Amino acid sequence: MKFPYQLYDQDGKKFNEQSILYDQSSYVLEFAVKLSNEEKEYIKRNYSSILRHYHGSMYALEIKNQIGRLSLFGRSYEIQSRKWNEEKVNELWQEISREAATLPFHAFSVSRREYESSFEEQQKVHYHQWIFIRDELLYRSDLQTAWQTIVRDPNTILLQEDQTEDPSFISRIHERSWQHLIEHGEVTRISENHPLARTDLARQLSRQMKKEEDVLFPNQIRESIKYITHDTRENRFLKYVLLECKRVTDWMETYLSREMSRRSIHLLDEWWRDNVRIRQLIQQMMTVHWMDEVGEYQGFLGNSTVMQQRQGYRQWFSFYQELLQGIRYPWERQELGKLVESKTIDKMYEYWCLFQVLQAVEKSTGLNRQNITLKTNAEFGVYLGEGTCLEYRWKNQPLRIYYNKTFRKGFESYSIELRPDISLYWKGAWHHFDAKYKQTDHFVKEDVHTMHVYKDAIRGTVTSVALYPACGTKTMEFFSEKRDLQIPIQGVGSMHLMVGEENHFLFRWIQLILHEVPFGKEGNK
Repeated sequence: MKFPYQLYDQDGKKFNEQSILYDQSSYVLEFAVKLSNEEKEYIKRNYSSILRHYHGSMYALEIKNQIGRLSLFGRSYEIQSRKWNEEKVNELWQEISREAATLPFHAFSVSRREYESSFEEQQKVHYHQWIFIRDELLYRSDLQTAWQTIVRDPNTILLQEDQTEDPSFISRIHERSWQHLIEHGEVTRISENHPLARTDLARQLSRQMKKEEDVLFPNQIRESIKYITHDTRENRFLKYVLLECKRVTDWMETYLSREMSRRSIHLLDEWWRDNVRIRQLIQQMMTVHWMDEVGEYQGFLGNSTVMQQRQGYRQWFSFYQELLQGIRYPWERQELGKLVESKTIDKMYEYWCLFQVLQAVEKSTGLNRQNITLKTNAEFGVYLGEGTCLEYRWKNQPLRIYYNKTFRKGFESYSIELRPDISLYWKGAWHHFDAKYKQTDHFVKEDVHTMHVYKDAIRGTVTSVALYPACGTKTMEFFSEKRDLQIPIQGVGSMHLMVGEENHFLFRWIQLILHEVPFGKEGNK
């Protein structure tokens, strides 16, 4: 539905369709006409996440940690972040998706799969596949660079083929023509001016046939032709992969059309544009000059060293292997939607911090992602969500990292129920980390209080640390009960982490927890 309205900022200034909105901001939306109950219900059903009724025909438009394009009753606005631009947010998602794909999760239990219809499972698979295709083609350059390498030097094979030609259209003959003449014995008359009329073969045939007044020659010439073709099994496979990607975009087009017709979710129009861009890229790839020679893939690639070793081809082969995995992201559909449909930055940052802790643990212990066990209390499947435990085995002891673990009042917590973002458990001690998507250079006062609550209320807690995004110089602050250590192992503190870089503060702090290694003077602020 489209409703005429006017949008104002907090100072009462009017916005037009090209105006820029900012995250973490509130605006006033006033409808030009009185809304019916049916229209109010439509707004509540479709826009309740960003619109809150204020008075009469006036609503509060609340933009949270989301950036991109917002479609609002027929108008389109660009939402920007005062902290990070869209490129930075995409970089954040790329790091999350790469890390998440390495977790050993499974989508459904055996009993759940029996109750799932094949159609529903196909929808989930296509949804995950589309996100993966979008990331590889639009956000990362490796796959497109690999394609350019293939286009510059495509795989070809040399073929040899025997062809029978009319002598009127050739100027040279092959030695097999003699054998063909012996086998068939048929000749034809050619012009005296024909280039082959002066050959010994033509003169001998004319004498043998006793028709020296005519110039005779074999009526068919057998030639062996060698030629280079792009119609190889490897190129057929590439064509097949491109067509498979196109089929996924066809599915997404149908999905978006269906979703847009019944609900106006934030950023759906951006997904539409991304889908169009993917289709255009695939179309460009399909129209390279040699692709017309390539036939249909027959489902047999064999042990192709080209696909396994040759630059360009092996990247696309690896891409297809990952595409076949189907469901690759360890989140429930609703949670995945927050990350990729709505681009909820604070949630993305929270998951990113979790993977930074995992990386620091693995770097400090020498373990890798294959050593991890994913545990959850979910009824169906194993997902990354509230209460998930990621467990390593190190020095014959469990080393556990929890995501959003609930510490219950009267049991794990002395006073109130608490749920830190990330909790590390080692040798009977808890170490908590909270992701704070705030642009600040120092430990924020209310966050200091929260860290103290974790430290004092949760039984067995040794440290509580707030994690902030760093845009420039990375810093660290810490407050401790012990004053004799440079960076003590007990207390509360904060760290600033940089997206796209190694975070030495966090790594050294994890080392301190696991090995009780002094942090060093360079670790101080």
